Amino acid sequence: MSGLFEWDIMEMKVSVILATARLGGLDMIFESLAAQSMAQDDFELIIVDDWHERRWRETLQKNPLRFFRHIPPKDTGVSYHNSASFNTGLAMARGELVIHLVDFVWLPRNFLDYHWDFYKEHPGYSLSVYVDRYKYLPIAHPSYPLGIFERWFDREFAEYWFKKENLIYEERKGGMIGIEVPPYKTVRHVFEMPGDKIYMLGDSIPLAVMKELNGWDQIYDSGYGSNDVDIGIRANMIGWKFAVDLAAPILKKLGDKSTAHLLPTIKTEFIRTPEDNYRIFQERIKAIQEGRESVRVPEGKGAWQ
Repeated sequence: MSGLFEWDIMEMKVSVILATARLGGLDMIFESLAAQSMAQDDFELIIVDDWHERRWRETLQKNPLRFFRHIPPKDTGVSYHNSASFNTGLAMARGELVIHLVDFVWLPRNFLDYHWDFYKEHPGYSLSVYVDRYKYLPIAHPSYPLGIFERWFDREFAEYWFKKENLIYEERKGGMIGIEVPPYKTVRHVFEMPGDKIYMLGDSIPLAVMKELNGWDQIYDSGYGSNDVDIGIRANMIGWKFAVDLAAPILKKLGDKSTAHLLPTIKTEFIRTPEDNYRIFQERIKAIQEGRESVRVPEGKGAWQ
């Protein structure tokens, strides 16, 4: 809790917001953030956690970061609610730039610095990253709050685990490449990425843009999918753009949707299918385009209102 009152009034470069409803995976975020090349005074970690009551003591003891908050999501009942969780974190964020994450991710050492430098070098753009997905390790401690594998997932173990034979697949946005983005450099190739290819897994966006949009739209909660694409499209609508940099560090993630059931989690209900959510997305975007609805999330469904 050190620095809490100073943190309430200060600004910083980056806010990392991680939403989770599963045990384990926090050893990875603690260790990879502690090893970042960006100075600890320049970023914060906000974990929005359905298991907050179960593990707040352990996170307080194990957290190695200067600026860290561990909070429960706002009241959401038993339905799936990652939009509400991200909004809970956004409402507390102090960084000029925001990066949204989920559990069981590993950030390369220069991940935060690269996002920040890219944002400053390319006015009007923020960075969208590629993701490599790897196999889970065998689960040795399913009820442990922070790390559920046989050993603590530190930098040394990351170097051992993240190798080709453990790779499931490489997410490259379906091979989509947009127009090249200036300023042009001799060795870096930067390409615009449309909002419907922005999945908000390790991507960054200015907090000011999120405030203009009123955050994530909680209309998608109780169903899976489309809320991330909604953010990218609505950001484009107010003039914000995203780009991929082929030289940027790649986010590493354990598991994929097909193996998510293997991890210990709080059971949440899915009232709608992904197809239902996609229809909501299509109707919402059409209503905005036709001027029937605002690009901002309606009052009561967003981060600040």
